[in-house]
Amino acid sequence: MIIFMITYMIIIMIIFMITYMIIIMIIKEKILNHTICVSFDSCMLRRVE
Repeated sequence: MIIFMITYMIIIMIIFMITYMIIIMIIKEKILNHTICVSFDSCMLRRVE
């Protein structure tokens, strides 16, 4: 039972972290596309980072 609960918590944490990262990436893309991505060069520089 305890092992099952620990595994369950780990899975939930991983799913939460992945979702969090995806949301942050989407928000960054939307914000940066509107502000920084004026020219093609800045787009390329931003994607390298």
